[in-house]
Amino acid sequence: MIPRFRAWHKKEKKMILKIDQLLTDSKGRIVAVVGTLDKKVCDAWDVPEQAILMQSTGLKDKSRKEIFENDVFVAVIEGKKHWYVIKRGQFRWEAAEDNKWIVGLYDVYTAVLDLEVIGNIHGNPELLKEAQT
Repeated sequence: MIPRFRAWHKKEKKMILKIDQLLTDSKGRIVAVVGTLDKKVCDAWDVPEQAILMQSTGLKDKSRKEIFENDVFVAVIEGKKHWYVIKRGQFRWEAAEDNKWIVGLYDVYTAVLDLEVIGNIHGNPELLKEAQT
């Protein structure tokens, strides 16, 4: 599989969906992203100060939408909302119960078939705020 990425451009507050180049320094660290934002060439030269890079999981949700790190899912289980965020190839489960957050890690591959991406933590921060109320 060829790794696919997208990046959240912090200044523009938009997602760079098509990454054309990832530039690295002499130690192999990604230092810049070049891609397309609103049909124009866009760059962010100070990763992670200007852009947050997210890798595709290689999976698709039940609507066949590609799943990336920092995507958000919600599921209602036994009458309670459970919020999921993709982190490092795993679901991070966050459920608001008694004003406390319960965090657990679940394998993405086993749960993805029944869930649908509803947004991401950068473009839709209100999704996590809603979970906390």
